[in-house]
Amino acid sequence: MAFTSSSWSFTSCFVILQLLWSGNQYANGCYTTIISFGDSLADTGNLKQLASVTNRVISVLLPPYGQNFYDQSNGRCSNGCLIIDFLAESLGLPLLSPYVIDKGSDNVRELGHGVNFAVAGATALDSSFLEPRGILNGITNSSLQKLIEMGAQTLVVPGNLPIECHSSYLTSFILMSLSSTLTTTMMPCKSTGSPNKFGFTNGALKACCGGGGPFNYNLLAECGYPNTSVCDRPYTYVSWDGIHLTEAAYRLISKSLFQGPYTTPGLIPCALH
Repeated sequence: MAFTSSSWSFTSCFVILQLLWSGNQYANGCYTTIISFGDSLADTGNLKQLASVTNRVISVLLPPYGQNFYDQSNGRCSNGCLIIDFLAESLGLPLLSPYVIDKGSDNVRELGHGVNFAVAGATALDSSFLEPRGILNGITNSSLQKLIEMGAQTLVVPGNLPIECHSSYLTSFILMSLSSTLTTTMMPCKSTGSPNKFGFTNGALKACCGGGGPFNYNLLAECGYPNTSVCDRPYTYVSWDGIHLTEAAYRLISKSLFQGPYTTPGLIPCALH
């Protein structure tokens, strides 16, 4: 089981990746299947399918989301690929398909090379399914224990991103400062490292897509809705929409997690190209 060094909290973005080992050779001969549980950081289309049933209009399902992905209507909360995509690519596996696939039906994808249960906002199964089964709190160690009891041998449990540095949080603190004694020196995010070093010439705080303001984030004009704009070079930004990151940022994070020293213990060496 591998854990990142980031602190864990009940407000964290909960993502579990289960890697299944197989003796059969596939790609690099290590893992043949990925099972993903999580939220918008790993959703590859579940929210899109669920929204289509109720005909809901959700900002993250509108352009310019997915503009740099080969299928722009993919349902990912970014301009392109997510960490889960880069993991599959590193393992030589196809990109994960969402658990929910058909509008208004109960069909689900067979396991195959893997399946993605992650859905933006929470779990792919709503409370009407979970509560009668006694599952009242989705963020709990019992879920990990259950996966281990079912035979899982390699689990990747990421910690939380520095959400206090997200454009949405910083904007909220600015609004608070207008009606209180809070000052910019009390802002929660005081250091962002050296984003320029990694090619993020537009920094780590301002969103690429948004409705204006100091950090280009406006709760009343979120990315995807009218009266918003998108930057010309997303790869020079860390933040995509003030909440989610750009493909470039996710690529860098994936390399750090799966090829760098930030996962303890590290993944099996042969599992990564």
